[in-house]
Order: sequence, then structure tokens, then C-alpha cells
Amino acid sequence: MNKNSIQRFISHLKVTEKVKNQEDFALSIGYKSKSAFSQAISKEPISQETINKINNVYPEFKTWEISVISSDDVSKYIFDKQTIEGKLKMIFETTVKNNIELTERIEDLENKLRVSQLVNRTYLRSLIVSNKIKKEDIDSAQNLEINLDQKKQSSN
Repeated sequence: MNKNSIQRFISHLKVTEKVKNQEDFALSIGYKSKSAFSQAISKEPISQETINKINNVYPEFKTWEISVISSDDVSKYIFDKQTIEGKLKMIFETTVKNNIELTERIEDLENKLRVSQLVNRTYLRSLIVSNKIKKEDIDSAQNLEINLDQKKQSSN
């Protein structure tokens, strides 16, 4: 039994409208606050006292985990129980979350590219100083880089 199992069970209870949220669940099994419950399920392993509190109020908890295969199944179950508006909201929220994650990845990759370009320029300058490469070769490479940047910006 772990924190994820309990949280999936709470999600199940929310869908079946037996609890409103995690705080409602925590209060229903005898915790004084959501915070106290969160601390209790953050411990590894979760205390038998916490498990007993859940089982006393929700006896189906004992067999519930066996009947649920994965969190994907729970997500699908939750999605299927939603109204059309609820489904659209879930899709929208997932899309926004994914877009934020992708934007952060793109920004990270762009930063890595800038650092790489700076390192390359520094290395090329050191080669010029040591006369291992001609300045004209670097100018040509920089012009090519500028052209690529301009093409990239015009395609956006």
C-alpha cells in the first residue's frame, strides 16, 4: 500500500461522489486536517493506523486496489463519468499542461543551443589566434549561421 494507491482510491471516491476532495476524505476517516492526512500518507511505509482508519470507513478499500489495474484505467474511468463539458475541460487542461511542458522543453533546448554556439565561437576564435584556421572561414560560417537564423525566424 502506498500514497499513489490511496490517492487513486480518493479519485475513485470523488467520481462516485462519496467524497468531494482529499480534505473531505481526510476528515471522514478521522484526521483533523488535510495537512495531517497528507503527512500520514507521505510516510513510507504508510502506518497500519492510517490503513485501518481508511478500512474502517471504506471497507471496499481492502479489495479496491486489486480491482483497479492501473492509474490509466482510473483516468479513463474518471473521464468516462464526466459530462461533455467536464470531458472538454479535462482535455483542455491536459492540452494546456502539455503545451507548457513543451514550451519549457523548447526554451531549454534553445538555451543549450545558445551556449553551444557561444562555445563554438570561442573555440573558433582561439583557432584563429593560433593560426590554425583563417578568419575568412569563420566569417563564412557566421554568415551561414545568420542566414539559418533568419530562415528560422521567417518560418515562425
